Amino acid sequence: MKWTLGSGEGTVVATRFREIERKYDAPPDLALPDLGGVPGVATVGEPTTDVLVAVYYDTDDLRLAANKITFRRRTGGADEGWHLKLPAGKDSREEIHSPLEPEPAPDAPEAVELLVGVLEDEPGSAALAEADRRATELGAGAGPDMGDVAGAGDVAGAGAGAADVAAAAASKAAADPGLLRAEPPAALVDLVRVVHRDSELGPVARLTSTRRTWRLLDAGGAELAEVVDDHVLAETFGPALTRDGWREIEVELGPAGEPALLDAIEAVLAGAGVGRSASPSKLSRALRGGGREIPPARTAAGSVTAARNGSGPRRGGQAGDAVRAYLAAQVDAMVSVDPKVRLDEPDAVHKMRVATRRSRATLRTFGPLFERAVAIDLDNRLRDLAGALSGARDYEVMTEYLTGQLELLPAEFVHGPLHAAVRTRLATDSAAAREEALAALRAPAYLALLADLEALVSGPLTDLARGKAGSVLPELVRVADRKLRRRIETALAAPAGREQDEHLHAARKQAKRLRYAGETVAPVFGAAADEYAALNSRVQDLLGEHQDAVITRDLLRDWGREAADAGDPTAFTLGVMVGREDARAKAAVAAFVGYWPVASKRRYRRWLR
Repeated sequence: MKWTLGSGEGTVVATRFREIERKYDAPPDLALPDLGGVPGVATVGEPTTDVLVAVYYDTDDLRLAANKITFRRRTGGADEGWHLKLPAGKDSREEIHSPLEPEPAPDAPEAVELLVGVLEDEPGSAALAEADRRATELGAGAGPDMGDVAGAGDVAGAGAGAADVAAAAASKAAADPGLLRAEPPAALVDLVRVVHRDSELGPVARLTSTRRTWRLLDAGGAELAEVVDDHVLAETFGPALTRDGWREIEVELGPAGEPALLDAIEAVLAGAGVGRSASPSKLSRALRGGGREIPPARTAAGSVTAARNGSGPRRGGQAGDAVRAYLAAQVDAMVSVDPKVRLDEPDAVHKMRVATRRSRATLRTFGPLFERAVAIDLDNRLRDLAGALSGARDYEVMTEYLTGQLELLPAEFVHGPLHAAVRTRLATDSAAAREEALAALRAPAYLALLADLEALVSGPLTDLARGKAGSVLPELVRVADRKLRRRIETALAAPAGREQDEHLHAARKQAKRLRYAGETVAPVFGAAADEYAALNSRVQDLLGEHQDAVITRDLLRDWGREAADAGDPTAFTLGVMVGREDARAKAAVAAFVGYWPVASKRRYRRWLR
């Protein structure tokens, strides 16, 4: 799938797809088994051979690798370009490709000098001697004959030593001046900004692979899987400049393949003595071989666990533990979904907005556990972020809802090209809302907000927060619960119309805070808090149905007036839809009035005493 990333001069046309593959370690002398007998495989295509050179980019402290993200610049092969790989589940990664930058001037002495210096460092050292040995082993194995492959002379072949590799690498650098000094595309850098936090991305490793590829085809010629045999030479550019080599088998599921095929291929490989790779990626193996362990990903939840020495929230423990743990989970949720928002994945904006709202609600309900000025400041900044995200989500939901409602209308009530009119109006507004959301995520204030939230959940506790959870937390929830009762009483006493709508909306927001409060303290109070959260979730849903109907009714009314003034025949249908939304709002109020006597029973609040 192709689409445009970034904005202004940083715009690139990228290709995006889901990669499902498995990696295996292979001894140098392995002869690959015949895969033609794998169920469903009709033909094993003729092998092709390529020389691939990939430079991997990361921060000095390997933040991308810690989060299982790979960012590389590859030359050679059919898919040369910039590759960004994001984790997407078991054996899967989301892969984004963008083209290589225009080639710079051919003279690149700096790149050549740097690479030669890296590879010829301490030529007599034990590390290079070991690399010589590994390269010789690889060349002596059952790899493909590279003699007739274009560019094969540029990589280590049978018996190649360190000096040969250095000379080949220098030749590569001369042919590709962008090898080590290329600037990663800004649009791809932006996708993982929440991970690197604007720290500079630079080369951390260079991998040269001689790759032989076989395509496994079904009876109709469709590709079921791709099997590659890689002989890898890895050079790291960290504090220790090292070189290593190994052989690796990769099996990637093709467009016509099913996941079960991977199991069948793995069984055949296992029979030949090939096992799953101990490293999740070539980069991690290269770094580990160079003496650099990839650190664990830094998360807000991990900071909270470390702060309380691994113990979980409990009644006799500190009140702040449960609240910090819940807040940390929301911060991590925001960070996790951030790249998906930038990629415009369905429901991603909704998930980020929910995390921001949960965070705000927690700061409000349990605000006394934090420094007052800090809590208020973070609440305001989270409000601004939620506001920037709300437009994109609201138009996403509105488009789906109105399209469905139009389908339900009898044909005689549909006058004029209303389907097209609705799509045009919402598409225009939705595009503007998405730009607003992306602008918020690209602003320095956003990264500063995340950093301050992470500092809050890992920082010292206030005196009240150090009090016992069993007594401090119920009191704070009880105060918020009384506020909900007052708001509902005010709403039900107000005359039907705009005034009542506003009071019901305020009650809905308070019910949502109580739902999140129940979720926050559930690790301490168990089933009673879970039930309380579910109760308030139902109140929130009923009042949310009312609020959604009010917003939709008012929007359709405005559209209808414009259509009527313009003599547009869609005005009639819009009027019909306004009436339906008004009826939906009234029905939601009636359903809530019927439910509230149950929801307000004291028995659901005994744990708060």
